[in-house]
Amino acid sequence: AAFVHHVGYMSHFQYGAERSSWPLPSTASCAALAQYASNEDVLREEPAPGDVFLLWHAPTATFEHTGIVARVRDAGVTPGGTPWVDCDTIEGNGGADDNRTGDAAMTGVVRRVRRFYPTATVGDRFIRWVDLDRRWMAGDPLQTAVRVA
Repeated sequence: AAFVHHVGYMSHFQYGAERSSWPLPSTASCAALAQYASNEDVLREEPAPGDVFLLWHAPTATFEHTGIVARVRDAGVTPGGTPWVDCDTIEGNGGADDNRTGDAAMTGVVRRVRRFYPTATVGDRFIRWVDLDRRWMAGDPLQTAVRVA
């Protein structure tokens, strides 16, 4: 979650205003991100490019990993009737928190194809942060002209 905040914050930073308009809270907790998104009514069951994903871990009944959806690839339903969707993602520090794949510890930023299971009751979720337009908080970028000496 800290990776997502850092990338979002820096991508929305307005140097002239010296602040960021990134709308998601600064937290290392996937549960806190989910609660904030739910309160703001931007938590979704279907992904879109640019969404922040929250990976559900059924054994602990918590969201345990997050990252960014780069592209939605395909969707379907398992033989048992569970919907799934495959996405290209950008993730930081998957490591031990990435319980679904059983990967060995990863370091740094990785690109991967991930299958999500966003069922109606519980499961993976997507934060549609673009619906929280906060650009006004960072000031008018057109007023940050560079002065030439």
